[in-house]
Amino acid sequence: MSHTVLPWRQRLLFALLYFSEGAPIGFIWWALPTRLRSEGVAVDQIAALSSLLALPWALKFLWAPAVDAMRARVGYRPVLLGAQAVMVGSLAALAGLDLAADFSAVRAILVLHAFAAATQDVAIDGLAIARVTPAEEGRLNAWMQVGMLSGRAVFGGGALVLVRYLGDSGLLWLLVGCVTGVGLVVLRIKEPPIRERVSGRYALRGILKRRETWLALAVALTVAAGFEAVGGLLGPFLIDSGWSEQRVGLVGFLPSIVAMILGAQAGGVLADRWSPARAASLTCLLVFCAVLGLAAAHRLDWALLPWTLVLYALTGALTAASYALFMALSRGAFAATRFSAFMGATNACEAWAVAAAGALAARFDYGIAFVVVASASLLSLWPLRRLRIPRSV
Repeated sequence: MSHTVLPWRQRLLFALLYFSEGAPIGFIWWALPTRLRSEGVAVDQIAALSSLLALPWALKFLWAPAVDAMRARVGYRPVLLGAQAVMVGSLAALAGLDLAADFSAVRAILVLHAFAAATQDVAIDGLAIARVTPAEEGRLNAWMQVGMLSGRAVFGGGALVLVRYLGDSGLLWLLVGCVTGVGLVVLRIKEPPIRERVSGRYALRGILKRRETWLALAVALTVAAGFEAVGGLLGPFLIDSGWSEQRVGLVGFLPSIVAMILGAQAGGVLADRWSPARAASLTCLLVFCAVLGLAAAHRLDWALLPWTLVLYALTGALTAASYALFMALSRGAFAATRFSAFMGATNACEAWAVAAAGALAARFDYGIAFVVVASASLLSLWPLRRLRIPRSV
């Protein structure tokens, strides 16, 4: 197989677009649970909120055909700009609220934001599939993860450090500025020509008839369960393990993100040079082992940081490999709809994994919760072995 070099401009473009996704996610899904736990909000209530916010991402395939249909008329760019406008408005509204005291209003606004952010994601992914070749999919996803994780680092772990200086309101206004800045970049995007036109009426029906679709959905619903269980509750887990909020923030701001970025680069190269399915199988097994190690460290009162960093590195590799797999299955007409169906399933995986882990942690302990939920990720190995993905469609 020949390997092409992914152009730097292409890398930077999609890293920046994914930064605009990762920044709000970092604050809402990483920093906010830690902040709420520090304010005394119950773990199961925090987990329920995280699961609720994952639902628009899980269901985005339902309106993805409309995004693809709009592309055939005006392109993806208007969808991106419209979604970002709603994201900016909802984040600005949050800046005037107390995150813990106004919990009900915060929850409603966050659901609106999640819907807009999920719609933005549909358009970005469709644009990515249209612009890159099959031989670049793994490395493109690695760079998309660089942007996503950098955004999460600054507004996830970094937010927990900066909150004492800026406050929650100041952080949210900074986040508004970042999303607005990316919108200015979107105005300059040139979209590739449209090579195919398919009726939206039959988009989902045709996708769901494919054997590979169901195998890939089974993978997406389970392969990341191990990390999602840990990642969704890591802040509360470390707080309850005796860490300070500042220490949690510092680890999430730099070491964990660097580990994930390095892992994503390795996973992307492995997916391109080996195969996305085989790379995803290997990294899934390794993530499960890392979750076992973290649970043992928690039970035996060992140092948690080394296991956390190993888990994050392996998660970066698994993410790049599995996303490259889904992208390889999504080429052709209604690419955004296809990819959104798979990514929606990964978000559904996050929703059920975090909810299950939160309920188990409240009844038993974190270690048991993490291991039980992570065991479900091994179910993905069966469909992964049966997927045969061509490098072009």
